[in-house]
Amino acid sequence: MYKEFFRLRQYPFQNTTDPSFFFEGEQHREALARMQYGIVEGKGLVLVTGKVGSGKTTLAKIFVNRLGPEWKVIFLDNPWLTAAEFLRYIYRALSGEGGEGDVPLSAIHERLLALEEEGKRVLLVVDEAQLLPLDTLQAIRLLYNLETPERKLIQVLLLAQDEFMGMLQSSPLRAFKQRISLFYHLGYLSLDETDAYIQHRLRVAGADPYLFPRHCVERIYQASQGCPRVINQICDDALLFAYGRNQARIIPEVVEEAIAKWREHENPERIVAPEPPPQGQPSRPAPPPQE
Repeated sequence: MYKEFFRLRQYPFQNTTDPSFFFEGEQHREALARMQYGIVEGKGLVLVTGKVGSGKTTLAKIFVNRLGPEWKVIFLDNPWLTAAEFLRYIYRALSGEGGEGDVPLSAIHERLLALEEEGKRVLLVVDEAQLLPLDTLQAIRLLYNLETPERKLIQVLLLAQDEFMGMLQSSPLRAFKQRISLFYHLGYLSLDETDAYIQHRLRVAGADPYLFPRHCVERIYQASQGCPRVINQICDDALLFAYGRNQARIIPEVVEEAIAKWREHENPERIVAPEPPPQGQPSRPAPPPQE
């Protein structure tokens, strides 16, 4: 609706995993480096945790897109699978064969060995790992144990919310925890990262990257606490409300309107947006002159 008004090639703040909008901040570079080392070098299970909306899934897809053609990647985004359903899912992904019966681990082992002989490597990416049943986590552990004398036959990347770390402290998951060799916690963005994030997405969409003045960015950061998903929601609505007011640039009034709309739908126990500061905010340095 507002795309033509702001002369955008595409909408900049959609909550999707479009890799063209990926913002690579310092912590994202660190997380990608750990994934690269842990998975490509075969160092063990890799675990990335983070709060809701921190960008774990997007980060994993960026990493997968950078892998070479020798990798076969299996995404598991439905964590509500029993151990039997999980093994059947893995076998189908590896072999392309169907069937509704139970799949023994030996059948998966044979298929992994065949792929190894073909020069293929296998990566399993598990999203929302904190929702996996205990027996399915144990099945992942057994799957990860499959190996040749040289290396593991399958690498595993787990994406989970913060509570997963508490689950790993339980006795039944002690052996599973021991197999996690690399861990990274993906936090929310800082104020400066929030500013750079908004500019990056506007630039990719073809807009003026300074469409949101610094004092508006500070208010968005204050409300969102740097959560990318919430930043997207607020910025998208701010652009819509600015369009409705025929405002070519974002002003504080439309930011407050966007935050108010987000508050109506957000669980206040998850993220609480503070009230706006009483005093004016320092402005961002002026953008470089256009040539």
